[in-house]
Amino acid sequence: MIPISVNSIPLIDLVMADGHLLFNLVVFNEFNTPFLHIKNNQLFYSTSPWDIQLVGKKLTIHEAHIKILM
Repeated sequence: MIPISVNSIPLIDLVMADGHLLFNLVVFNEFNTPFLHIKNNQLFYSTSPWDIQLVGKKLTIHEAHIKILM
């Protein structure tokens, strides 16, 4: 199931495989470059943002010292 897509690119995608629900997500920056990707419940991210912090369930991505990208 693809609940959200833009220009035929699925941004959010849900897949049922072997009885498990798998989540897929692609997040783009202002230049249309993907910087965060969740594929089958696995987190992948670009090293181009200034700082990435994952604490518990909270993911914070900084573009600059105080500027939060996501």
